[in-house]
Amino acid sequence: MRWRLRSVRTSILLLVLVPVLSLIGIYVFAIGSTARDAVNLSRANTVKNTLGEPIAAFMAQLSRERLLAIVYMSSPAARISPT
Repeated sequence: MRWRLRSVRTSILLLVLVPVLSLIGIYVFAIGSTARDAVNLSRANTVKNTLGEPIAAFMAQLSRERLLAIVYMSSPAARISPT
């Protein structure tokens, strides 16, 4: 078998092409990952509006109930006298 010698231009092209293609692959991966994060971040506002507002209303009512319970328990009429 006879090996064909490559020209200097072809050797340099191969030596440059491999790192450039690897760099392009890394850039594509980074852009894809960033775009996926951006899409998830844009969906986060919808999730906040769908879940966050009802939960916030529930927590406000719960806080109000706790305050009313404390007021009720601290009033003298609420105390049970031991007999």
